[in-house]
Amino acid sequence: MQGAENDPSRKALSRAHFDMIRDMQHVILVLDYIHSKMEISKATRQRIQAERTSCDQARELISLVETLGDEGYDIFRDALLSTEQPHLAKILPIVGKLRLQLVNLSQLQTNIDYLSDVSRIAGASWRLGVGVIPSHGSRRVRIFLNYEPRDSGEERFLVKFELTLVRQNPKRGMEDIVDRGALIFPNPRDGNTSMGPDVIGYDSLIDPENGWLQNDSMLVLASLEIEKIGLGERIEDSMTFVLNGVREMMPDPLYESEPKVVCDVRWKIGLRAYEKEGTYYLAVGIMGEKEDFNGRRYYLAHQSTLVRQSGSQPNMVDERSCVVPDPWDGSTDSAKQTFIPFDLLIDPQHGWLNDNSLEVTCDFTLMQLQDPDY
Repeated sequence: MQGAENDPSRKALSRAHFDMIRDMQHVILVLDYIHSKMEISKATRQRIQAERTSCDQARELISLVETLGDEGYDIFRDALLSTEQPHLAKILPIVGKLRLQLVNLSQLQTNIDYLSDVSRIAGASWRLGVGVIPSHGSRRVRIFLNYEPRDSGEERFLVKFELTLVRQNPKRGMEDIVDRGALIFPNPRDGNTSMGPDVIGYDSLIDPENGWLQNDSMLVLASLEIEKIGLGERIEDSMTFVLNGVREMMPDPLYESEPKVVCDVRWKIGLRAYEKEGTYYLAVGIMGEKEDFNGRRYYLAHQSTLVRQSGSQPNMVDERSCVVPDPWDGSTDSAKQTFIPFDLLIDPQHGWLNDNSLEVTCDFTLMQLQDPDY
């Protein structure tokens, strides 16, 4: 495979390697299915069939699939379903890769989406997109995934993604920007089918010193692992957190509210101050106690409101959604994203603080992730 160390199918096979060797019951049937879809040499088939045990045969078969690229991986996954081994197919996500080469970066317009060509993955159409959005008086560049559902069915997908903004003219010590996350398409909260993070300030992107552009063009890559899912009952609740000593907040530590038990999990509001591109921000989110999940996964959506303590200006409201535990690192903390610049938060003229305390409310929705029917 090209770039195997970053290939989602290679990673998925590596993670599932032991379980498949241990549990694959119909190795020769799987091998025959793959051979019916793509050419496998007679010598290779004989070598796998000659292994003494099914475990040894499975080990050789998986090693073969690793050499067959994305097409071989997809056929292997289909073979597991066709030979009545869906429990193994479930541990292998549907994978895909997207690429967007965007030109004329200096002419990008705010609030207009720029999209890649369509890729067909999991029976649906996917695109990689870039947009410029206003943010606290400046502009930021957002990279997102766009999903176009099929006409039939109410399918939902958990998409574990890795987005890479490629530095095309790097200087020593400069690296690409890599952003990892997981989202549900369409979003159960609002049906949104275009979602993704803001990754860099527009001025930083077009600054020649940073090396992102080559002849006024940028390159973005995406690796996807896609899992079909079902969703359980929608549970809605709310919490409030008043934090004292805001001006003395230290960067990075998490400040937590008292817990509230919902769906047998203790949930808290979490506040964190952190640095991004030379500016300190406040992040607001909800977190659950890890030991309470017991293997369960949840879609978590929350509307966080920063309550203005004085003045006539409106409160600040922000909406986020995520999957907990996080498929990348197992964290159950959604307080990871920018909410408000810290200097703006503590400026008396904006009225966010009462003396030195801040009030935050969170309305949140939980839905347990379930396996779909195969």
